[in-house]
Amino acid sequence: MELKKLLQGIKYKKAVFIDGGKQIGHIRYNSKRAKKGDIFVAIKGFRNDGNTFVSEALKNGAQVIVTENCYRCNFPCIEVEDARASLSHLSANYFSHPSKKLNIVGITGTNGKTTTSFLVASMFKQIAKTGIVGTTGYFYDGIKEEAFVTTPESLDLQRLFYDMLGRGVSYVSLEVSAHGITLHRLQDVDFKVKVFTNVSQDHLDFYKSLENYAKAKISFFDEGTKAVVNTDDRWGREIARRTHITSYGFDRLCDIHPISFASDIHGIKADIFTPDGKIFVNSPLIGEYNLYNIMACIGVGLCMDIDFATITRGISDLNDVPGRMEHFFLKGVNFFVDYAHTPNALCNALSALKKIKKNRLIVVFGAGGDRDKKKRPLMGDVASDLSDLIILTSDNPRSEDPQAIIDDIMYGIKDKEKVIVESDRKNAMKIAVDTAREGDIVLVAGKGHETYQIIGEKRNPFDDREELKEVLYD
Repeated sequence: MELKKLLQGIKYKKAVFIDGGKQIGHIRYNSKRAKKGDIFVAIKGFRNDGNTFVSEALKNGAQVIVTENCYRCNFPCIEVEDARASLSHLSANYFSHPSKKLNIVGITGTNGKTTTSFLVASMFKQIAKTGIVGTTGYFYDGIKEEAFVTTPESLDLQRLFYDMLGRGVSYVSLEVSAHGITLHRLQDVDFKVKVFTNVSQDHLDFYKSLENYAKAKISFFDEGTKAVVNTDDRWGREIARRTHITSYGFDRLCDIHPISFASDIHGIKADIFTPDGKIFVNSPLIGEYNLYNIMACIGVGLCMDIDFATITRGISDLNDVPGRMEHFFLKGVNFFVDYAHTPNALCNALSALKKIKKNRLIVVFGAGGDRDKKKRPLMGDVASDLSDLIILTSDNPRSEDPQAIIDDIMYGIKDKEKVIVESDRKNAMKIAVDTAREGDIVLVAGKGHETYQIIGEKRNPFDDREELKEVLYD
C-alpha cells in the first residue's frame, strides 16, 4: 500500500524525509518482526518503550518510523501526538476498515464479559458464521488463536477482522477490556451494539482507583451506538444518564428483567420481561448471576432485531463456557472450575453454589502476583463469609513470593481455623479432593480457562481442569 493512502486521516505534527509514493509492506509495533519495506510504530508498552527499539527496526528493514518524538531523526519519520491512536488508524487503513463490513458487538465490564460474549455468539451462530474475540481465545471458522490479552492490540484486532471477513464471518462477539479502551485498541472499530455488564474492583495496579477504572469503561459508550446496560450497577446508571440505552437487571423498572426464575445444579429457567413481550429461557448455565448475562444477550438480540425463537435457541444451545463454572462430578461430590479472580466474581460463584449445596462448600483459590494487591484481603473476606473450608494456594505468582500473596489474602479471613495453606496448586486440589465428602461442593477458583501458571517470567503448562481431572481419576 502507498504510504500516502496509509496515512489518510492521520493527524501528525511533522514528517521528515517522507515520500508519499513509497510502497509499505506491513505495519509493525514489534521491532523484531520488522522486515524490508515495513512501517514501524514506536508505542510505549507496560515494560518497554518502542522508541528504544527504533534502531533495531531500521536494521531489520523498516523504512518509515512513526513516533511521538522525531527529534533529530536522520531517517524517514512521522511525529504524531499519540502513537497508539495512530497505530489503530494505520491498521484500519491497511486492512480497509474491515469492522465496517461486520456486525460487531462489544462487551465490557469487570465480570461476565466472557460468558455474555459466548451467549451472544451462540445466538449469532443460529444466523450466520460467527467469530469470538476474548479472554479464552480468538475463534472463527474452525480456527482458534491463543489469547495473550483479552482485547488484542489494534493491529492484531484489525487483522483478525480482515481474516474473519475472508472466511465468511458476518458476526463478531468481542470482549472489551478497560486496557483495550484506554490504550486505543478499539478506536477504529465500528460497533453495532455495546454492552456493559458491571464494575467492581480490579486492575487498580494500573488505574489506581475504582473511579478511574470505571471511567475507562464508561468512556466506551457514546450517543452513536446502541447500548445494552446493566442498570442494577451504579456505573451502569451513570451510562444511562449520558446516552440512550436498553437497560437490564433485576429491578422491575429495567427494560429487560426477570418475572420469575429458578436456578439449580442443572441450570436456569426464567420468564423474562422485555419491551417486545415475555420470553422464556432455559439455560444449562449454573448460577443465578448468569441470569444477568442471559438478559444482556436478550438485549443484544432485541437491538439487532433478532426474533425470540433465535434468541432462546442460542441461549439453550450454550452448554458451558471455557473455565466458567465447568462441572465435574465424582463419588457424590460436585467440583467446579471457575475464573473468579476478583472479590465480586468470587462472591457470585460462592453465593450461587451455597444455594445448591447439600453439605459443605470448599473453595481452593489464590491471587495473581504483580497485580492489584488491595483485592486480596477482600477475596479472603468473601471466602470466609461464604465457604465452610478454604484452601489457600498459588494462582499466577509471577515475580512475587507465593506465601506473601497468601498472607495478604489471609489478612481478610475472619475464621483462620477454617483455612488450610498449600502453595502448590495441584497439591491444594488433592487436599480438596481427599477432604471432600458426599454432598460437598468444591470450587477451584481463579484461573479457569488458563492453560499455564506464571512463576517468575516463565509460563509453565498448568490447566486447572486437566490437573483436577488427573487428581480425581488417579
